[in-house]
Amino acid sequence: MGGSIPSLSEKSTTIIAEEVCRGDYSAEQFIHTVTLKASGSHPTGGYHVFLRTNPAYVYPPVFTLTHLRPLGVVTQQVTRFLKIIQFENRETLRELTVVDAAGTHQVEIKQVKGDLPEAPTCR
Repeated sequence: MGGSIPSLSEKSTTIIAEEVCRGDYSAEQFIHTVTLKASGSHPTGGYHVFLRTNPAYVYPPVFTLTHLRPLGVVTQQVTRFLKIIQFENRETLRELTVVDAAGTHQVEIKQVKGDLPEAPTCR
């Protein structure tokens, strides 16, 4: 009546999992917006890179740089990446923590000078 469950030898299986990768980091804060940038390269094309906020609720947030390895045929050239993540923060922050394949990094936050836009006034 029904079919049998295929065995591993009958079915091609591929496990896709995010892995931590390596990058270079910079961060800046302009008024109430903090921007974290991760850049780097992979030996081939086809990688999908993510800069994620860790799920544990800590302040300031901790970030992790990960990637998915390519499957199948890919370009055989070094491929650069740039990932950017932003979050709102009302206080002045001095550094952020980023975790990657090389370990934990403390990224200094550059404070960018600027003024808040003037509130419109009624005359």
